[in-house]
Amino acid sequence: MGLTDPVKRNGLRLWWAVPVGLALATSASASDLEAVQQLRLCVNGGQDDPVVQCEMAAKSGLDPANRAIAYTLLGLYLEPGIEEEEFERMTRAEASYRKALNASPQAALAAYRLGRLLADRGQDAEALVWLDRAAALNPDWAVVHALRARVLWSLKRPD
Repeated sequence: MGLTDPVKRNGLRLWWAVPVGLALATSASASDLEAVQQLRLCVNGGQDDPVVQCEMAAKSGLDPANRAIAYTLLGLYLEPGIEEEEFERMTRAEASYRKALNASPQAALAAYRLGRLLADRGQDAEALVWLDRAAALNPDWAVVHALRARVLWSLKRPD
């Protein structure tokens, strides 16, 4: 799989995450080379399960921005696909997004995905908090505003 090929997991194309991960990974210090290599395996899929690669990358010595990328990608990979595993995977995805945001509060993608996951569960009040953060971090991101409007409608809030 090349750098421009989309990574597919549970029907979700992750091509847009690849340049973000590699752009930040290339800015890492020389002492982080092994950790960055783990992140690249996470982004590109590698030969192993990408979930394992992302977990290894997130637990290696990455700087906060790259650790946030690893946890965000892990969350994306963990989002539900198989019904028997859905609850466990959603719980792990939620934890990964929260870890990404703990590592880097500026992780707009993690804030959006956490908000989306919570909205899908019907936890609209908490979803709105994360969608507001994602919108503040990336005001031009239309998909965030669309989901935020849906959540506000669900909460019967006109703002």
